[in-house]
Amino acid sequence: MNFTDWIKKEGGPHSVSKKLKVSMRAVQYWCNGRILPNLETYLKIKKLSKGEVTPEIIYSHYKKKAIKKNKSVSASDVSQA
Repeated sequence: MNFTDWIKKEGGPHSVSKKLKVSMRAVQYWCNGRILPNLETYLKIKKLSKGEVTPEIIYSHYKKKAIKKNKSVSASDVSQA
């Protein structure tokens, strides 16, 4: 399962944002490849997804989006949400 499929399965960005207690904008940014979730949020994602969503899945999704935008990937892209 990829990251956006999991978000859709969970009811979309609004639903996921409520479940994770983050802003909907943060979830949308993850979907669009603008930022990555921080470690605390990733751990919540892992728990909510029952381990289906791994760091590799999230990073792979992010990297694909970044490549499409011709953007280099850096540590500053990790969200504070």
